[in-house]
Amino acid sequence: MESQCSGILAANAGLILGLLQTRGYATALIGSGSMIPDPDRAEALVDIRMKRQRILQGENPTTVRALVSESALGCEIGGRDVLRGQLAHLLELIELPNVTIQVLLTSSPASAYNGGLTMFDFSGPHDPSALFIEYHGGMLIKEDDRDLRRYRRHIEYLFADALSTDESRSHIAARMRSI
Repeated sequence: MESQCSGILAANAGLILGLLQTRGYATALIGSGSMIPDPDRAEALVDIRMKRQRILQGENPTTVRALVSESALGCEIGGRDVLRGQLAHLLELIELPNVTIQVLLTSSPASAYNGGLTMFDFSGPHDPSALFIEYHGGMLIKEDDRDLRRYRRHIEYLFADALSTDESRSHIAARMRSI
């Protein structure tokens, strides 16, 4: 879906969106925690995640609006060096004309959401949007118009309460300097 959509709108409460992850962050994430995949496939999963990021650049890059929680910026997945590299990568991506990254502060009432929401929009008039809801044990897919409208309002609510792009850039840079 990512390679065929015209836009992605995503919010994740605890992690950096996969499309924005560095190899080091993805490797640490996929290889840790209670939901560890088959260790024999971990490197292949990281490779796939890195290949997916090709949609961010090139002739016709996909537009991505990503909400990153302040808690995700503080979680030292893979250690301080990996996190520092991940934050530097976010600062590079935020400069791309098709990528918007906003930080939702933990002090915000909107930060009480949990899990991950990713909406895929398509440019064709007959191509419906699709929503992926990620949670600890798996993922749900929603394609019903009513559900899509409801979740789009929720995601927009989160973005409205987040820092602006410039404020987010400054916040990410400050976090990077602090580690």
